[in-house]
Amino acid sequence: MTRYRVFISSTIEDLQDARLQVDAELSATEIFDVVRVEKLPAVDEPSRRLCLDEVRLADALVLILGHRYGFVPVANNPDGFSVTHLEYREAKRLGKPIFAFIRDNSSPEERMVEFIREVSDFDEGVVRKKWLLVENLRIEARRALLFWLARRARDSGSSEIQQQLAGEIRRYPELWELQCVIETPSQVSSNLGEWLDEVFRQFVIACERQLLPIPCRRDDPEIRREKPAIRIQARPSVQSGRVLIVIQLVHAPSGASQQSLKTFTHATQLDVRQGPEAARLVGKCCAAVTYLAVDDWNRCIDGLFEAANGAAVTEESRARLLGTAAYVSAFNQGQRSFDVIHRMLELRRLNAPTVSAGIIALTTAQLRFQNARARHALSEAEHLAMRLLVVALNTGEISAAILYNLARDAFHYSPQAALTFYSKLFRSDPSYDERWYFHRDLGLIHYSLGNYEDAARHYDQACHLKQDDSELFRFAGDAYYYQGCWSAALLCYERALQIEPAERYFLDLKIDFAKTKIRGRVERDRRFVTWRKVSHFFSRIGVRFAEAEQNTAAQWLFLLSNKFSDLNFDANKWLALYTNRQGKYQQAILYLNRALAVIPEDPSPRLHLVLNMIFSENGCFTNDSREHAKAAIFHGGPDTRDQFRLQLINTPNREGLCRELNDVLFEEVKREREEWQQRRKEVLRPERFGAAIHFEFRP
Repeated sequence: MTRYRVFISSTIEDLQDARLQVDAELSATEIFDVVRVEKLPAVDEPSRRLCLDEVRLADALVLILGHRYGFVPVANNPDGFSVTHLEYREAKRLGKPIFAFIRDNSSPEERMVEFIREVSDFDEGVVRKKWLLVENLRIEARRALLFWLARRARDSGSSEIQQQLAGEIRRYPELWELQCVIETPSQVSSNLGEWLDEVFRQFVIACERQLLPIPCRRDDPEIRREKPAIRIQARPSVQSGRVLIVIQLVHAPSGASQQSLKTFTHATQLDVRQGPEAARLVGKCCAAVTYLAVDDWNRCIDGLFEAANGAAVTEESRARLLGTAAYVSAFNQGQRSFDVIHRMLELRRLNAPTVSAGIIALTTAQLRFQNARARHALSEAEHLAMRLLVVALNTGEISAAILYNLARDAFHYSPQAALTFYSKLFRSDPSYDERWYFHRDLGLIHYSLGNYEDAARHYDQACHLKQDDSELFRFAGDAYYYQGCWSAALLCYERALQIEPAERYFLDLKIDFAKTKIRGRVERDRRFVTWRKVSHFFSRIGVRFAEAEQNTAAQWLFLLSNKFSDLNFDANKWLALYTNRQGKYQQAILYLNRALAVIPEDPSPRLHLVLNMIFSENGCFTNDSREHAKAAIFHGGPDTRDQFRLQLINTPNREGLCRELNDVLFEEVKREREEWQQRRKEVLRPERFGAAIHFEFRP
């Protein structure tokens, strides 16, 4: 019998019992040779090299993590990793299977938090589970390693290896047993009952053939939550001879707290005609879902693909199977989402649940691609999303409202793709021209592309259709503002303030800037956009110099940047910092006012403006500095109080200033913000547009 060498890696002092128990559990299987450094004989060589040599010799590594980071060797360890961390890195480098068990409800040390984050990373990390009790840990460790061997045997293609392992795992029915509950209506025909018996038989055959846990049929509908289970619900269809089947995995790993569970709960639905072929199909689908119980989501998707290609599958059931595959993909950060979508595009009919599942899979993949800075993959994901939505739109079987909402989730990184789809949607349903949120979204897209004229046109239409939303007028004003159309921007901003007084926290310094331009008899600056681009070119270079602490060159570039356009956030923020260090508070106030004329919502420069105003007034609040402090609180929240106190550390009147900010200004703004949020909820209440009801989801 082949035996497998398993190395247990963890800190020793705090996890001694866990190490002993896992060792005993694995050794009892007679298939694993367990290695712990405590069991190794004393030899005349460094302990670190001995540990890493054992990792190289092992077939797999069991990593047990608690709260301690552990001993950090000094020699030949430039990164300062602990021994456990070094063992993990070595196993990763060699491509060894790693099974990580992270203790739940612990308070890990700072370095351990970083280590756990590395282990848990989806792209670069490993399979991991939570554990709380040692008894649960030992069972989960044995189960994980047996599942790994089963997966390894399946991948080998060797019937001899598979038979050998099948004989070994049959010795542990408590681990290799899968509960199966078949639920039917209270009165069921004998034909349906016999057919369901055949379904269960085919399910068992598929699991035995694929080295999956063997189903054990239970008549009791109460499923024991500590073990995985398959629930099959069956009821006669409205069409004679057909059956509606729902297959669901119920799985709560033992020892994990409810907060730490990551359980796939999506149900697979089928509509089949009773017969031998359909029984084999349902059995295969159940086996495909069972792969999730053994942490093999990749083969689950393959099994769903195989079932979807079956001769007994209707087009609707095929779509639902691919929808389940999409949810499995989404459950695993969008892995294989492209495969799933390509198969969806081959369907003759698309339904809303399937398209929704496909978009969810692509959206989760986009998050992973963005984190990895994979721009080409991001572009391909949005291209596939657009193809899927356009095909669904052309079929005419899914409402435009559903597709519109899916598109809003799908297009975050490719505004041009969003514009293309919305254009097709409008041609399909011209009623969208009368929906304010459609024009608002188009305005947002054009604004992100720098197409300010088109953005202003759509925002104006949105304002016309929904005249009680101050935010729309603010957006419209911004579209004119960044074109240099000061009069048009001011009209929009003032209308926003008439609707909602709290808009002053977003618009105060923009309004002041626009009025200054108009007083200078410049109602529209046609060269504004061009000069602002030149300004940003120099400020970007200046930021690089500033971050490299080459302050003289940086300051010169920021001043040059301001010569082309004084509406430049980065240039003014850095110039304010330099002048503040020199004690030139009035000059710093000027630069901060200009920075906030670009982004009034940024609480950090707003708070710096308040502090400079206080310093310039001999350590006292003024009416102007109070208003700016309220704006900083409105956007920065409770953290503003701590930042304010920290910045005033050497100010004689510190306690008095902090008292006024905390007891007066903060409470006033808190009430005002709560009232503003209530008014926003009323403005954004659900609205009916024909047969569709539009909901605004805001954080």
